[in-house]
Amino acid sequence: MTFTYFLFSQPLTLRSGNTIEKDIYGDVINGKTLWNFTQEKAKILPSESFRDINNKEINLESYQNKTLYISFWATWCAICLKEKPRLDSLKEQFKDNPDVVFIDISLDKDVERWKNYVMKNEPTGAQLISSNISATRNSFDISVIPKHLVVNSKREYRAISGMELPKIILADSTMVNNYINKKLKLKEASIEKE
Repeated sequence: MTFTYFLFSQPLTLRSGNTIEKDIYGDVINGKTLWNFTQEKAKILPSESFRDINNKEINLESYQNKTLYISFWATWCAICLKEKPRLDSLKEQFKDNPDVVFIDISLDKDVERWKNYVMKNEPTGAQLISSNISATRNSFDISVIPKHLVVNSKREYRAISGMELPKIILADSTMVNNYINKKLKLKEASIEKE
């Protein structure tokens, strides 16, 4: 019984080729899905509070009617730090758009190390830290960082990778909604591989 549950609780995809190729949603494109009973829907942003550099509690619900680009990262994560210049470039592109808000959420255990990084580097956008890392990881299904989410004004969200696709979809709330609900046409989101 347990084996059957685990067998059918996730999609079964047979891939062709030596490497796995995925589309903009992270779905395997060089294979055939035999079954997928998961009926994936857009996720709703959890009601979770974080702390800013002054230890003030900030709830993501306070960003109403905005498109959010949330980045989960940590100061100890070399890949996260390497990606920061590209993230800063993305933030710069949308700095004059009041409908797009960038939120960086640190998963650092060492709060002082995080504060020092923020004070030294002065990144733009909201800089927050998780008070309960394991709860944050569970709430947002974070297994690895960096992890990026795009959130629409209805609080629906989907993970997004790379920095090129966000440059395209953040400019238009319809494209954001289409991406989150897996209705974005691949031609609309045609980008060069990063």
